[in-house]
Amino acid sequence: MGFLDKIKNGLARTKRSMTVSMNNMFASFTGENEEFFDELEETMILADAGADTAVESVEELRRVVKARGLRGGEEVKSAFAEILADRLNVGERELHLTTKPSVILMVGVNGVGKTTTIGKLAARFMAEGKSVLLAAGDTFRAAAIEQLEIWAERAGADIVKHTQGADPAAVVFDSIAAAKARGADVVICDTAGKIIWRNRAFGEATEAIGSVMGVGLDTISTLSLDALSEDAQSDAELCDRLYRVDAFGFKTDEKNYWFLVFNDRTEYEKLTEMVESERSVIAYILIDNLDELSRHVQDFGSEVNDIAGILRDFAAELDAVLREYERNKYLLITNRAGLNRCIASSFSILDRVREVRIGDMGLPVTISMGISDVGATLRDREAGAREALGMALARGGDQVVYKNDDGLRFYGGTTRPVQKRSSVAAKVRSCELVAHISRASSVLIMGHSGADQDCFGAAVGIARTALAAQKKVGIVYDPNSSLANALYERLLNESSDMKQAFVTPEQALIMASPTSVTVVVDTHRASMTAMPKLLEFSERVVVIDHHRKSADFIENAEIFFHEPYASSASEMVAEIMQYMNVNRMPAVEAEALMAGIYLDTKNFMIRTSLHTFEASSYLRKAGANTVNVKKLFQVDMQTYMQKTDMVQNAKVYRKIVAIACWEDKAGSQFRIASAQAADEMLNIEGVQASFTLFPDSTGAVIISGRSFGQVNVQLITEKLGGGGHQTMAGAQIKNSTPKEALDMLKKAIDEYIEESNILGTHS
Repeated sequence: MGFLDKIKNGLARTKRSMTVSMNNMFASFTGENEEFFDELEETMILADAGADTAVESVEELRRVVKARGLRGGEEVKSAFAEILADRLNVGERELHLTTKPSVILMVGVNGVGKTTTIGKLAARFMAEGKSVLLAAGDTFRAAAIEQLEIWAERAGADIVKHTQGADPAAVVFDSIAAAKARGADVVICDTAGKIIWRNRAFGEATEAIGSVMGVGLDTISTLSLDALSEDAQSDAELCDRLYRVDAFGFKTDEKNYWFLVFNDRTEYEKLTEMVESERSVIAYILIDNLDELSRHVQDFGSEVNDIAGILRDFAAELDAVLREYERNKYLLITNRAGLNRCIASSFSILDRVREVRIGDMGLPVTISMGISDVGATLRDREAGAREALGMALARGGDQVVYKNDDGLRFYGGTTRPVQKRSSVAAKVRSCELVAHISRASSVLIMGHSGADQDCFGAAVGIARTALAAQKKVGIVYDPNSSLANALYERLLNESSDMKQAFVTPEQALIMASPTSVTVVVDTHRASMTAMPKLLEFSERVVVIDHHRKSADFIENAEIFFHEPYASSASEMVAEIMQYMNVNRMPAVEAEALMAGIYLDTKNFMIRTSLHTFEASSYLRKAGANTVNVKKLFQVDMQTYMQKTDMVQNAKVYRKIVAIACWEDKAGSQFRIASAQAADEMLNIEGVQASFTLFPDSTGAVIISGRSFGQVNVQLITEKLGGGGHQTMAGAQIKNSTPKEALDMLKKAIDEYIEESNILGTHS
């Protein structure tokens, strides 16, 4: 007796034993023995019927026996046969072969009868007059190819085969190709019954580390089992290749199983990276101050050539295209790879241009750049670059504004803004403001929260302008948070018509109407205003501000009068009032405007220009007394002692920055002492910038920054969510302790020093 005969006899004995066992169980059925159903379920599972099939079928039998009141074993046996027959009667039995060739793929684990079924199907199709070709795709099981050959011979069908161990997919491919060539009607493909845990490509990808069978996933890959989720894809690196991993999980009573599909994305990611690196980037470059410098230097043709040479070298380094489309104006087209190099160097081109000096005084030349890679088209990126350049100029020039998908990023801006104001522009803005006020039923005026003297003075100046036009006026003012209460008290006592102009934020909301106009002074950020909600109720908005422009500026303003070169908002308003012929006002109002100029220029020490002194002269003629203005900045003994205590606690950081941190709760009344302490610390030798920190009653930490101009404190506070201008800026760190805010401030200072290289390479 041969080996196969022994196996056949063994299986026959197993079949007989199973049949006898089942018959004996049904014969002994009494209708009352629950062990019968348990034994029947176990027998089915042992017969490889499947756990789910066994449990569900036996449970259905229980229901039928009870419903029909069955008692005899043969009745129960017949009922069980019906149940199994119904479970097998699933789906349509007919095969609809509508293509030529029609392809049938047989799948299933070892022993379910795939090869035998193929033989039966082949014989049936041949009997129907169809031509059949068999594909020997089971190249794994021993003798599987030979067995299929026997079935092909019996049915009279053709067969395509490869050697054992060949690629099953190649066998199927060749079989279909042969069927098409021979005009066969049906292709039936045999497959291996094994579960393939990895394919050949995966094996080749991991051959560098040898067999990975039985090796922990986290030891060969960056993929963490803890990160697996059926709802999301995971990225993993394996043997220097990148994969996107789809995970399919299932659980048993004892274990959790994961079926992982590794999709090789290495080449795709390389291609994506290459495409992204070559994505076009548009930039506009403007030489800021040559026109202004020409007033002081007669001939600087060689310097202009030097700048042009620097820009050409810059373009060559980026493999970019550079074209001068107008005098001192350039268009640059590069790619993201070039942009990334610029970002890595913090746009060192600013420093290279700034090294060019003109005239005997060695005046520096600066450039502004707007750059954008946002948008699907070149037109979109060009528009973004123009917008970014406008922002750079609005912030005072000498900087790069980069527009990306996340918003705006700023680089440079370390030098003092170059004066570019003109009387013509001020006259135009004055006429526009007159037109808006004349059409308005009322004028609402609002500054930033915690109004200082500049904010207060500018608001008073606009209010006087509106009152001169006989308009109803409302100045949004909160004495509890203001730093200008001394001015406020004087106005209440000395200006009768202005006394009625002050309203609370809530009253301003009631006054707002479609015919009113809201004028925002000394800020251009909605979030910084005393009543942001008022802007939502205002259809017409005017902005007058001198702080460097931020990304979150008020976009719906009909007039955006923005002068980063001005010393103060009070200076801008005083200039407007001159052109509007507002020549009569109480002296206290003129002193309020003068106080604003005093504050932001540190008593005319910094940020002054011809416009500053012209505005001051106008206010002096209107009755402003400089002695009275000076008295407005006097403080009581408590505030003076607070200022002194802060200065005593100051420490010098990075050789040039003085920082004083007050850790005890101080409240809003501490603002004056904090600001004055920041001013006072600038008198320390070697100190170029100063910062004070203190916690207010709301849990926020208030930061004030001051400098003489060598250090741009605005760029530092912007990193903390604040703003201001080059010599005076501030920020609020909410939900923070003074120590945490101090650490954040030091980090911002470190970043600024690194970006600006203000200490040199050996700092």
